[in-house]
Amino acid sequence: MVSRIFPFMELLKSYNVVKFKADAIAGLTVALVLIPQSMAYAQLAGLPAYYGLYASFLPPMIAALFGSSRQLATGPVAVVSLMTAASLGPLATAGSDSFIAYAILLALIVGAFQFLLCFKTWTCCQFPLASCCERIHQWCCNYYRHIAIVKDVWSLCRRS
Repeated sequence: MVSRIFPFMELLKSYNVVKFKADAIAGLTVALVLIPQSMAYAQLAGLPAYYGLYASFLPPMIAALFGSSRQLATGPVAVVSLMTAASLGPLATAGSDSFIAYAILLALIVGAFQFLLCFKTWTCCQFPLASCCERIHQWCCNYYRHIAIVKDVWSLCRRS
């Protein structure tokens, strides 16, 4: 029962020195990239740089308790930092105590919403949200394709 909630308990049974070395190298590599990147993203969001360290280390530690994913990247990203700064900018001055409080509140609200969406019985909101996200994804893919075509045509026109 415990291993269904915390899948890392099953992984510990087969954990050995070879896997530890691989995990240590992977962790060091990620940390070397993530430390300056997360500090920059925090400043991009209008927060002090050390808040980026919290945002980059705490979520992966908590996520590791619930399983692993080779495809999932957990941590701050540029788009979320920009959206945070843009949405909280009208409410408070960037870097102020109230701005930091609003940013923490925003993170808690988004986290609670994501937690609620993980329940399979909540399908009344999952399906409309999923179809909306799918449409947004399709729009973004088409947008990037059109940008690439325009850039290619522009470069061909400039060569001739």
